[in-house]
Parts: sequence; C-alpha cells; structure tokens
Amino acid sequence: MKIKGLKSEYFVLLPHLGTFILRITIGLIYTIYGIQKVFGVWGGLNLSGTAVLLSGQYIPYPYYMAYFLGFSELIAGFAVLVGLKTRFCALVLSSITVIALVTVHFDQGIFIPDKGGFACPFPLLASCLALVCWGSGQYGLDIFFIEKSKRKI
Repeated sequence: MKIKGLKSEYFVLLPHLGTFILRITIGLIYTIYGIQKVFGVWGGLNLSGTAVLLSGQYIPYPYYMAYFLGFSELIAGFAVLVGLKTRFCALVLSSITVIALVTVHFDQGIFIPDKGGFACPFPLLASCLALVCWGSGQYGLDIFFIEKSKRKI
C-alpha cells in the first residue's frame, strides 16, 4: 500500500527514531531516579534515607544496597540516555526494576500510585527489556563501537 505524497525512504528511519525516543525517555527517568537517591533532590531521599527505606523492606545490607541502587540508576540511566552500552545498562535497570516490583509494588495493587502500585514500574520494565533487545539504534554512542562493516549508516 502506498500513501500518496510519502516516500518509502522516510519509513526506514522510523524504527530508529522510535528506539531513540524510548531510549531518551527511559534514560531520563532512571537518571532522575538515581539523582534523587544519591543527592536527595527533587523530593527524593538521599542515600541514608534510601537505606532506611530498604531496611523497612527487609533488604539485606540496606546501606550498601542504597549505594548500589542509587549509583546504578544514575550511571546506567545516563548511559542509556546517551546510548552507551545500552543493552547491558538496560539489563541492569531491568534487574533493579524486577526487584522493586517483587519487594515493593506487587502487594500494593496496580492503580495505587500514592501507595506504590505497579502501574508505573511495569511499563518501565517492559521498556528496558525492549532496549535490551533493540540496543541503542543508530542515534546512540554504541554506533561508534561497532565495526564499520557492520554499521547500517
């Protein structure tokens, strides 16, 4: 089927543009989550506050886990944002999100945002898993680490 006035060359770029939009969105969200956990800005807890929250969830070694969660979200989120080692970093973010879903969100129900329902983290998990499958696309820094013969540019 051909749409009058549109050339098929434009549709070749759409999957890469979609991956770019998804990567920027997920990268921003997790970078902001990391900044909240590490620095305690924008209404977030700092590392010690995150450790107190984790100890209430019976997470072992809450202080070390607070550092791990905060810096993992910050560094992996930023790496996804710029498209650097996207698959690995999205896998790290997926793992963090699965742990958060199991320990905090599932027993709260689905549509309870003020009590921590899983309506928000579940799509984040799906988006991270999509980035694990797709990678950064053509508009990320990963493209510079691929052999020139394998590039699609």
